[in-house]
Amino acid sequence: MIEGKGGCIIYTSSSVALMGSLASHDYNLSKESILGLARSTACELSVHGIRANCISPHGVPTEMLVSAYRNILGKIDMGAV
Repeated sequence: MIEGKGGCIIYTSSSVALMGSLASHDYNLSKESILGLARSTACELSVHGIRANCISPHGVPTEMLVSAYRNILGKIDMGAV
């Protein structure tokens, strides 16, 4: 990309990189690391016309995620949307 006409690098992280979560420490750390890598890549490669973007979706309230929150929070009556 440096020798060409630029380009775009897309990273996938999570909203936990910005706000934390009840997920495990290693999950949170890995998502924060990806966000940091995207930021430093953007700073380093922008002079070559290369963009670095990070997509950080939030958790989707699936039955699997809601079940985990039920167990962690002790709220058995919590339901999925």
